[in-house]
Amino acid sequence: MIKRVFRICTVVCLAFFNGYGQDEDVLFQAFDWNVHIQPPGLTWYEVVSQNGQILADAGIDAIWMPPPSNSAAPQGYLPRELYDLNTAYGTDLQLRALIDQYHGFGMKVLSDIVINHRVGSRDAVTFRNPDWPTFYITADDEGPSFVNYPVTLSINGDYFPGTALKADGSNGGFAAARDLDHFNPAVRAEIIDWMLWLKNDVGFDGWRYDFVHGYDPIFNKEYNDATSPYFAVGELLDSSRVQTNNWVNFTQQSSSAFDFNTKVSLQNAFRDNNLSYLRDFSGNASGMIGINPGKSVTFLDNHDTGEAQQCCGSGFIFPGDEASLRKGYAYILTHPGNPMVFWTHFFDRGPGVRNAIIDLIAIRKDVRIPAGTTMNIVEARNDLYAAYIDGREGTIAMKLGAADWSPFGTGWVLRTSGVDYAVWTQKSNSPVEEPVSAFTVNFLKPESWNNSINAYFYNAATSTTLSGTNNWPGQSMTAVTGTNWYSYTLAPPSDVASGDIRVIFNDGQNQTPDLSRSSDGWYDGVTWSDNCPGNCPSSSARLAGNVIPSAVKSKVNTDLSIYPNPFNDRINIQGLEPGIYSLSIRDVTGRTVLNDEVLVQRQKLEITPELKPGTYLIELENEKFKLTYRIVKE
Repeated sequence: MIKRVFRICTVVCLAFFNGYGQDEDVLFQAFDWNVHIQPPGLTWYEVVSQNGQILADAGIDAIWMPPPSNSAAPQGYLPRELYDLNTAYGTDLQLRALIDQYHGFGMKVLSDIVINHRVGSRDAVTFRNPDWPTFYITADDEGPSFVNYPVTLSINGDYFPGTALKADGSNGGFAAARDLDHFNPAVRAEIIDWMLWLKNDVGFDGWRYDFVHGYDPIFNKEYNDATSPYFAVGELLDSSRVQTNNWVNFTQQSSSAFDFNTKVSLQNAFRDNNLSYLRDFSGNASGMIGINPGKSVTFLDNHDTGEAQQCCGSGFIFPGDEASLRKGYAYILTHPGNPMVFWTHFFDRGPGVRNAIIDLIAIRKDVRIPAGTTMNIVEARNDLYAAYIDGREGTIAMKLGAADWSPFGTGWVLRTSGVDYAVWTQKSNSPVEEPVSAFTVNFLKPESWNNSINAYFYNAATSTTLSGTNNWPGQSMTAVTGTNWYSYTLAPPSDVASGDIRVIFNDGQNQTPDLSRSSDGWYDGVTWSDNCPGNCPSSSARLAGNVIPSAVKSKVNTDLSIYPNPFNDRINIQGLEPGIYSLSIRDVTGRTVLNDEVLVQRQKLEITPELKPGTYLIELENEKFKLTYRIVKE
C-alpha cells in the first residue's frame, strides 16, 4: 500500500535473501485494488481458491496475498485488529483453507504485512486485539488531535528516511493512521509475535512489507531473523535504484525490493519508442536489476500503480495493450530478478497475454534463470534491444523491437515470439565444476570514494552472503601502497560454482554493480582485466604477484621469496626478519588446516606441512606485519 488515502503516492523488493527465498521462483500478485468487491455470495478468497490449479499449471511458485487483518479500509492497508482475519476479502476459515490448498499445489503464500502504522478500534488511539498502550505511537503523530483527552505518546519521533531512501527526502509519517514506534523493543516484540502467529498458526510462508520507508530498515532484518520467511520483499516507491538498493543494504540484505526502476524504464521505452532506455551508461540493465539483481523483484504493475488505483497518475500505468504487455513480460520473465506476474494482466487481459506469460515462464524454468544471474546486453537503440541471459542449464537470447536480430552461433532454438519480441534458448549440459581456487580481486577506488573499501561476496545461486565472509558491507580490502588500488584474496567454499560468485566493491555508501569473478582480476570501475591496466603497484607492493598484503603493518622486505611453489614436501619463505610469527594455513573452503607459532632465526623459514594436493592460503603475522600468500601442493 502507498501513502495515498490522504496524500497521493508515497518500493523496494530485495533479494540477497539472507537465507530467505528461492532465487529461481516466479511470483504472482493474487489481487488488485478493488477485488474485495465481488458478487453477492462470493468472496475474493474463494476466487483465488478457484484458480489455484491454473496458477500451479502455469508454473507459479509463490503468491502474494493482500493484508489479512481487520482494517478500517476494505483493501486492508489501515490495519485495526491484527488477530481478526475476517475481512472484506473473506473469512478466517476461507483464508486458512486457501493457504492449505496452495500448499497442496506446491506453492508458497506470502502475506502483505502492514506494520508501519495502525488505526484504533474505539477511537484514533485506542488499540484492541491486541491491546496496545498509546505510548506505542510515535511522539510526533497526529493522533492526540483526534481525541478530547490527554494522550501519552512515545518519547521517540518517527523514523526519517531522508534522501538516502526517498527522492523527495520525505519523512516516514502516515497521516491516515497512527505511526508505530519501532524503536521501542516492546513494539517490535508485539509485531514479531503476530508475524509468528501468521506463519505458524495461519500458515503464511513469507512477507511483503508495506510502506518500508516509515521505519528503520534494520528492523526488517530483525523481523526476518525472528520469523525465517521463505521470501521477504519490501515496498519503496518513488525512489531511484540507488535508494532502493540502499534500503536493501540497510536491511543487511535480509529482504528483496520491488524494482520500480525497471518498470519505469520499460514503460518509458515503449511509449517513446526508444529501447536504449533499457541499458545504462555502464552497459548494464537500467533498473535495479542492473546493480543488485539478486535482491530485485521485477513487475509491470501492481494494485497501487495499475488502472484500478492509479497511485501515481495515469502516466505511471504500464501500457495495457496486448502487444505491450507481452513485450513487457518477455523482458522481466527472461531477465535477472524474481519476476512478479500481476493478477489483472494474467486473468483479465485475454488469452493472448495469458498464454504468452505461461510460455515465458516455461522457458525461464527450462533454462533455470536465477535472480542474481549474469547477462550481456549486446544491442540497445531506438528500434532494437537484444541480450543474452545466463541460466544454470542453458542460455536465453531475447530481443525487443522491430529491427531484425538473431543470436550468434549454433544450437539456438526459437521458443516463442510475438509483435516486436522473440526468445531463443541454447541448452547446456551444466558440467560439474571443480572447487574454485583462491583468487585475488583488485579494485581501483574512485577519487570521490572514502578510503575504507570493502568487498562484499555473495552466492548468486542462493542469494546469500558467501560462506566464510562477512555480511554487508563485506570484507575490508587492503590499500596497495602508492596507488588507488585495493586488494583482497578470497578462498571460496568448496560448494560454490565459479559462475555463482559475485562481488560488490563499496565504501559503505557508494558501490559498484554486482560483478562476476572467480579468478585473479583488476576492476577499474568499468571493466575487468586479468592484469593491472594502469596506476599499477610496484613489484615490492605486489610481492611477486601472489602475496596479498592484507592488513600490512609495516613495509615488507622486498627480497621476500616463497619457493618452490607449487611444492611437494617442503616450502621455504626467505627474507623474513628474525622473530616469532603466527603461522596458519587455510584450504579453499576457509577451513584452517594448520595453526602454530614459529621461530625465524636466519631470515628463512622452512615448513613441511602435511597437506593434500590443492590450493591453500598461508598467512604469516607478527606485531610488525602480516602477509597472505597463495600456495599449491602438488
